[in-house]
Amino acid sequence: MARRQRKRGVSVPPGSIRCPTLIVYGEADKQFPTDECRRLALYLAADSLAVPGAGHWGVVYGERFVAEAAPKVDTWLRRVPG
Repeated sequence: MARRQRKRGVSVPPGSIRCPTLIVYGEADKQFPTDECRRLALYLAADSLAVPGAGHWGVVYGERFVAEAAPKVDTWLRRVPG
């Protein structure tokens, strides 16, 4: 049921997310292409981090990609006002 709901889409009005937001995506993702991720970041007024060579799941569990992205995410988190 959750998958069917997700596939129908989730509506997020512009400006409704008022906290700092970071979109992390793999440049080799075939499920969510780079252009879609960039448009999402613009739509949400979010920062974005492209992980070169990573596919959709590579960003999550690909050791090489995680090792590359984690310090950048950490830097982003540390500069977010809290």
